Amino acid sequence: MYWCERCAVPLLEPYCAICSGHGREMEIYHGLEIRPASPDTLKIIGGILDRQYGASGALAGKLVLMHKIPGIDRTEEIIMGGRALGVLAYLPEKGAFELALKWYGANHLAPLAKKGVVALKRDALHRHLKGKWVSPADVESHIGVESGVDAIITCGSFVGVGRPEFSSSGPMPEKCLKVRDIEKAQAVTIPDSRFADAAKANGRYIRQMERNAVNDLHHVLSNDRRPLTATFSGGKDSAVATTLLMQARKDFTLIYIDTGIEFPESMEYVRRFAQSSGLALDVLRGKESFWDIVKDLGPPAKDFRWCCKVCKLAPMAELVAAKYPKGVISVEGRRRAESFSRANIRLVEQNPFVPNQTLVNPIRGWSALDVWLYIYWKGIPYNPLYDRDFERIGCYLCPAEHDCEFGKCGELHPGLHDRWREFLVQWAAKRGAGREYYEQGIWRWKTLPPKLKALAGKMPKSGDVSLGHEIRRERDGTFVVQGTLRLPDRLGLDVIAESLGILGDIEYDRELGTAVLHMNRGAVCVFANGDMTSSARNESAAREHFKLAVQQLLRVHLCTGCGICVSACPVRAIALKDGRPVSDLDLCTRCRRCIEGCVIAKYYDKIATPGGMTKPTC
Repeated sequence: MYWCERCAVPLLEPYCAICSGHGREMEIYHGLEIRPASPDTLKIIGGILDRQYGASGALAGKLVLMHKIPGIDRTEEIIMGGRALGVLAYLPEKGAFELALKWYGANHLAPLAKKGVVALKRDALHRHLKGKWVSPADVESHIGVESGVDAIITCGSFVGVGRPEFSSSGPMPEKCLKVRDIEKAQAVTIPDSRFADAAKANGRYIRQMERNAVNDLHHVLSNDRRPLTATFSGGKDSAVATTLLMQARKDFTLIYIDTGIEFPESMEYVRRFAQSSGLALDVLRGKESFWDIVKDLGPPAKDFRWCCKVCKLAPMAELVAAKYPKGVISVEGRRRAESFSRANIRLVEQNPFVPNQTLVNPIRGWSALDVWLYIYWKGIPYNPLYDRDFERIGCYLCPAEHDCEFGKCGELHPGLHDRWREFLVQWAAKRGAGREYYEQGIWRWKTLPPKLKALAGKMPKSGDVSLGHEIRRERDGTFVVQGTLRLPDRLGLDVIAESLGILGDIEYDRELGTAVLHMNRGAVCVFANGDMTSSARNESAAREHFKLAVQQLLRVHLCTGCGICVSACPVRAIALKDGRPVSDLDLCTRCRRCIEGCVIAKYYDKIATPGGMTKPTC
């Protein structure tokens, strides 16, 4: 990535199409998930600059970019003039943003700052200061300094940034200020510019991106006459993918899935986009309400995304089965840079959860910066929520959103926000969790990353399903997994036997209350009280058989009625009866696609209390 100093815009190739000059190479790490700072984002940053340094107008007229980097919650570098001014991070424990200045930011703000400044005596320069503590004897003056808030440091012709351990209203300790960085001050002039200028400066690059994507679509669609759709989420990526598709084909339908927990702005935007583009629009809704299912499964999480399958994939599977029985092609706006789970997506893929749906991903290799440049270059209308400081657009209670975005939801739609918060409060109280669970966004994880464990407080107790198990090795070399699956309501032995029949041959004894599942390399014995044993000559087989039996029993007992398994079955051997999946064992080929596509089976270890597999013992 490059920066044109004359035009004050980012470049994705060295050449600037505005001034015909060459840009300066920029040091950018963690990819190009970069977006233009929205009006609300600039208000947040400007408010911090005014509060801490009395320099609210420091960004006026300048092109400001936000660069997504790793952090506990939302964490972004603030880029202006082609360099990072600092890092803006949202701290869930404080419910507020914090700005950590970098040297370039201190250098830019120093001539404008009216407070938050520490002036050091020139004698302090006689020793190395970077990374060192200074004492009160080194301080010449200070104005409006707050303890724990980054201060701008001046020392003769040098400028720096550091974190003070004192406030201007109080005494200074012996170690009063730690210098993070200090260098000779530089006079920098940054011309005014807009993101629209950046799109113009990157015209050749953007045209080539567009040409490549449209060629990909022509290549895939030219000889395939199956019905064509574009899945439209209301986000920037799907808007770009749909715009590209309109250049390759006109005969397609927009599909929008109303999960029941969408932002009103998104629903209205999708309708406007379809109408202005002259496209047919299908709005899908699932049979089951999110609010009904969440009572049983609990809040969705980053590592427990049951909501997407139940609220999105299920209605899509139903639509394809009913309207496109011979198959359908769906163009999507998925990108590799979005997440690790999408890092390997290809141009053409088969949807593993929706049979007969082929997915096409024309912008799979694009960065967020590519997407935004194309939007401005092409003049594509985008969701107005982006201007309200949303980095991504999804359901208003999506666990993948930032905690600060949920707070923004509270500003825009108090009713929606309060309904979800009330549910979280009740869920936490029922399971003995602390206030941190809902006040600091801890609900968004089932298994906390290490950096969040210190903030977590008291986590929720297990729900109504528990699973404990261990593995041992018998003297004859057989491996045995022994465990117990506790459910709030017992499954009858007939139901257990029928359910496990899709995995192997079953024999059961009503008097003894046992069902035995025979599989290729071992057997699983299930007792009516929930006790289970899995035995095999091979350790991995014993573990796998136990896991499959648990997944299938949970799948039958906690069925959400989404119908994905019905659509996934290649021989139509499954039907939903009385709220649970029932298989015709005479038709079943034991391919296990029903288990592979089931949200309950996928997250079985999140739903049940994890007991932990022990090492084999003799």
